[in-house]
Amino acid sequence: TDDVHKGFLISWCIILGVFSVFGNTLVLVASIKYKALKLDNISVMLIKHISFADVLYALVVILMVGWSLIINDWPLNHPLCEASVFLQFFLALVDINFIWVLNVAKLTCIIYPFRARLRTKNTGYLVAGTIWLVSNISPLQCAAMRRPVYFDYRSYRCAYLSTPDVWEWLDPLNTMIFFLTPNIIVIVTTIWLLLFANKMKGIHKQAVLTMLTVSLVFCISYAPIGVYMTTEKWITAAAGVDKHKDFLYVQLYRYGTLVKFLNNSTNPIIYYATITSFREFVREKVFGIKKQSISFSTRSQTIAISIRAVAMKRRTSDRLSNFVKNRHATTKLQTVEIET
Repeated sequence: TDDVHKGFLISWCIILGVFSVFGNTLVLVASIKYKALKLDNISVMLIKHISFADVLYALVVILMVGWSLIINDWPLNHPLCEASVFLQFFLALVDINFIWVLNVAKLTCIIYPFRARLRTKNTGYLVAGTIWLVSNISPLQCAAMRRPVYFDYRSYRCAYLSTPDVWEWLDPLNTMIFFLTPNIIVIVTTIWLLLFANKMKGIHKQAVLTMLTVSLVFCISYAPIGVYMTTEKWITAAAGVDKHKDFLYVQLYRYGTLVKFLNNSTNPIIYYATITSFREFVREKVFGIKKQSISFSTRSQTIAISIRAVAMKRRTSDRLSNFVKNRHATTKLQTVEIET
């Protein structure tokens, strides 16, 4: 049973990791080289950064967890273990921050459309750069204070050691500022976007549906580890001395970290399902299905438009004919009256 369980975990990490690298790289190529994401400029720019962060996360975290599961230990040296912890926290914060900023940016486009038109690419670069810098704050604290690092067999990756010193109050503070607050913003903006989903049309509706789906997957994938982080103090106390045999302490944390990988791997699928231009790009470039010049639906619409145009032309012709007849009859009647 343990071998089957371990085999499942290894397969989970390798499949999600490879798919995340391939899928998010495809998104980057589609958006940068082929301009295949037909959304507003700010949304496209933020999606590029999310995809880039997801590729890095897959390489640094997801695939490394799979490698650690295979050899049942950290495969590299200790300095790289420290670098891995720094990057996994940093990239997780980058991902969270870009998602809530993406939601807020779209909401402001809907609520203040005229102000949104004044945004330039420089605004997008400024926002993106700020997110990358701010996301460094918490990881840099740990690196600067030389926080101890160890290999956690629950999640099969390196982690920071919880020690009874400054981190007793700094950890909850960082969690509230850098994790809890962005998650609350994601939830609130997701509910807010739901109110506008049916009112949008065209690329704006595609953008809203994309952000709604990305946010919902984000909330679902982070829910288990969020429950653990919220109740960690009580779970650890209840587990006692022999905590490594406790189900909640081990399994909830392990599967919480593994389920979170879905957030980094499913975004390309979401873009394929909700963005028409990206779907057409994948069909043509990946599956070799060329876009037909006129699809069946388009042909049907063209025929319907033609029928309406002919009917309108006939009505106009009939009206003009009736007008001429009436005019001719009126003129003839006037002539008869004059003669009389």
